[in-house]
Amino acid sequence: AYRRLDGGSRVRLKRNTFGQVQLGGQRRVYHHLLSVCRLLHLSSVVDEKTGHTAFRDFRRDKATMWRLFEDFVTGFYEREQRLYRVNPGGRRRIDWADAGATDAANRARIPVMEADVILESPERRIILDTKFYRDALARGRGTGTGKLHSNNLYQLLAYLRNRQATRPDGARHEGILLYPQTDGEPLRAEVRLEGFRIQARTVDLDRDWRLIEEEMLGVVGVQNDP
Repeated sequence: AYRRLDGGSRVRLKRNTFGQVQLGGQRRVYHHLLSVCRLLHLSSVVDEKTGHTAFRDFRRDKATMWRLFEDFVTGFYEREQRLYRVNPGGRRRIDWADAGATDAANRARIPVMEADVILESPERRIILDTKFYRDALARGRGTGTGKLHSNNLYQLLAYLRNRQATRPDGARHEGILLYPQTDGEPLRAEVRLEGFRIQARTVDLDRDWRLIEEEMLGVVGVQNDP
């Protein structure tokens, strides 16, 4: 197929090559395919002696599995529902509120805030952050009571504060922390902090697709079509 593409040139693949591809209006079509290509590239290992390529078990790599889960969630909401716009304008970056008083040199030192998925409808604005842990709850020594991971909660709350401040028009923002269910009981938690509704949910991906679809849609309040 490559030989039939006039004007095409070879690209030396690196880890950041895939993130530089601009899909534009074709994201819905090509995002999944590009994600598969990235996964294959990152999972390939070349034997220095033989030159042969083998694939390592990416399921043991937490960072790769996290990225795969994030890509799945993004792709699912892009393809399987029409109630929300997904990452409106192709933008996931969240501006810092009141950062204009900082001079340019120091402003460049401020970390970028970028949400995993932003969903918008006339009634709801949701910032959804995917996480990948063996246990969706942090458990202290000597206690079986699980608590939400503090760094996850602080990060999501920062996203909510700043996007609400920089984009005040529309429904008040709410947040969802979404984890894959690994074992144990499913997590269904909801809190309200500083006026923001925040949910923490797990989704069980080890079952029939129809049940996965129903649960994923239910996370954001979308019902299956009859």
